[in-house]
Amino acid sequence: MRLAVKKALGLAVGLVLVIAGVSLAQADTVSIALSGDAITMNPADTNGNLDFSIEREMYNGLVGFDKDMKLMPELATSWTSNAQASEFTFDLRQGVSFQDGTPFNAQAVKTYFDWVRDPANHFKRYSLFSMIKQIDILSPYKVRFILSKPFGAMMFNFAHPAARLVSPAAIQKYGVGVAQHPVGSGPFEFVSWKSGEAITLKAWSGYWGSKAAASTLKFLFVPNAATRVAMLQSGEVQFVDSLPPQLISSLKANPNFKVSATPSIYVRYLALNTQTKPFDNPLVRQAMNYAVNKEELLKVVEQGYGLPLSAPVAKQVQGYAAQTPYPYDLAKAKELLTKAGYPNGFTATVTMLNTTTYQTLGQVLQQMLGQVGIKLQLEPMEGGAFQSAVFQPLDKTKVQTVLIGWSPSTGDADWGLRPLFDKASWPPALFNLAFYNNPRVNNLIRDALTTANQGQRDRFYAQAQQIIWQDAPWVFLYSPYNIAGEASQLRGVFYMPDGTIDAQAASLGG
Repeated sequence: MRLAVKKALGLAVGLVLVIAGVSLAQADTVSIALSGDAITMNPADTNGNLDFSIEREMYNGLVGFDKDMKLMPELATSWTSNAQASEFTFDLRQGVSFQDGTPFNAQAVKTYFDWVRDPANHFKRYSLFSMIKQIDILSPYKVRFILSKPFGAMMFNFAHPAARLVSPAAIQKYGVGVAQHPVGSGPFEFVSWKSGEAITLKAWSGYWGSKAAASTLKFLFVPNAATRVAMLQSGEVQFVDSLPPQLISSLKANPNFKVSATPSIYVRYLALNTQTKPFDNPLVRQAMNYAVNKEELLKVVEQGYGLPLSAPVAKQVQGYAAQTPYPYDLAKAKELLTKAGYPNGFTATVTMLNTTTYQTLGQVLQQMLGQVGIKLQLEPMEGGAFQSAVFQPLDKTKVQTVLIGWSPSTGDADWGLRPLFDKASWPPALFNLAFYNNPRVNNLIRDALTTANQGQRDRFYAQAQQIIWQDAPWVFLYSPYNIAGEASQLRGVFYMPDGTIDAQAASLGG
């Protein structure tokens, strides 16, 4: 009789779980639908947030970022640098091993970074570590990096997702093949990769930190946003990335789901070729900033999910310094255009990607700037053609303006300013698509790399941002939110400000 009752109760519990959309076998599995396919699981050769998101669960760095993009210890327990920012020393966590049993120590650190900075490997993130001149093992758990020149942003490079360490035994066994055979020291270890479909990870019992609550993480590759949302609604996944604003209402209306919208470090802007007319005149560039209603633009393009830019970098970036906004003021815009010699405006071409977001954004800018006589001709392009067009040197470029975005993946103002505003970063070297050149800004950006004193670095960056904001080589637009859809019972999965996903603490709660 007692056995029969237990069986009946078991059946009832099973039915409840199935009705809730979670079977007993799935109760400790968290499934995440991502908007693209994975390319590599080698952090040093990774170029996209999707891959970094999966790698985060398997690998650790010496240091990393917390949810607010502040530096935090991981495999290093403490660190120091000399005043000139040319030497960085780390005390390492003891008692840690990689998922293949290889011990973590100073030799493992040296092996990894020697491998990463070897130019023969042609890794995509080589430039982050190319300034490392030598690596000294001071003791089994103490290591020193000596740079070829001062580089004050180096700690942020060490926190970059590309600096997560691969097992030295895996490097020796697979070489560049670790891209398909990842072995780290994180809370989850690699199980399988079905190209175009999914990557599966399982909790690793030997993890040095807090043990994973979920036994399994599954990352499914689903490019179509509507399909991702349908999978969330059916219970097949519990988290979907890159949720388009137009699909938010369907989830918000259902208590079984929630929408997460958090600030990002991504900035969207219209770069103006400051070396050609009429954009060589700062009055024209300032006028364009006054002529754009950023709040209204956000409502139309992002349904309000974002923040108007208040500096050349987003608020979560280390070194951000708020500036006085350009208010929406058509009279002021017309006054400046008249002073600049363009009372009736002018015609200009906008080079842009042909994605839905950028085409909508271009059309809104076209309407707003048209109110002061600036006629924009939109030239949407697919990715390859766009890259070819915008990365031409000044004497060959045909680009007048570029509608684009940028995310400084190191979380520091160095990578938020230097690639975009330093003269040395003019295309094709880097991404200064405005061909902006202000010697004071160039010097301030370089001065900030000569010291390890963060307060001093921030002061240099604040001065640079003030000058850039006044010079207005961009029409400063907005920073979009990272938007995700989630099952209401999901815990511990969230967007980082850099656009990567952290699922290390994933669980299915009540």
